[in-house]
Amino acid sequence: MDPPPPENVLRLVAHRGDTGRNPENTLPAFVAAVEAGATLIELDVHLSADAVPVVIHDADLRRTASRAGLVAELPLATLLEVNLVGGARIPTLASFVEELSGWPHVTAFVELKPAAIAAHGAAATDHTLEVLRPVLDRCVLISFDHDAVVAARSRGAVVGWILDAWDDATRARADDLASEYLFCDRAKLPGAAEPWWPGPWRWIIYDVDDIDDARDLAGRGAYAVETMIFAALRAAETTAERADA
Repeated sequence: MDPPPPENVLRLVAHRGDTGRNPENTLPAFVAAVEAGATLIELDVHLSADAVPVVIHDADLRRTASRAGLVAELPLATLLEVNLVGGARIPTLASFVEELSGWPHVTAFVELKPAAIAAHGAAATDHTLEVLRPVLDRCVLISFDHDAVVAARSRGAVVGWILDAWDDATRARADDLASEYLFCDRAKLPGAAEPWWPGPWRWIIYDVDDIDDARDLAGRGAYAVETMIFAALRAAETTAERADA
């Protein structure tokens, strides 16, 4: 791990890419995010029926493609032909890795979805890490699934655990895991008077769509905040910085 970062520095994570102009979790969304200045990107991974990691958030195609079908029940050949709402196709994780290999300044937070683990078991982690291997030094494997995070760390990956609750039991598990990153939904954070759990991790908070909120979270100790509107929040950040100068 690098030395602790300076406090009060606002870092933005392009959550599923730059979704303001492109369908989420698609190569055009990731390219647009990098072109808009993103150095941190988050993406989601499921596995096809034939165990190929693909980049998509939902286990079901209905929301993003307006058609029925579970990702885990469809072969890769079928998934690659699916037209997403707004254009573009579902990318394989390998195609994202190819793009990332040309962005040496970009770090990717790769979220392995619990539904993928439920469908494919521990092999889901292995398949995902194998695809990421060429760029693993610039990737962080993250998941709600505690066991998947532990397994990824044992295979040499930098990891992040996504909290599903803010309570004593979850804190105890976080302390035991001591992952490099902890992710928390903005809505699950305690009030401003309660400090965040201290530890070796860096906090990343999602979903944030207001620049004042983002700056406040950075002041409270967030290493970075995730946003679905990266380009817009980046522009708002620039405006705020000029006002402060």
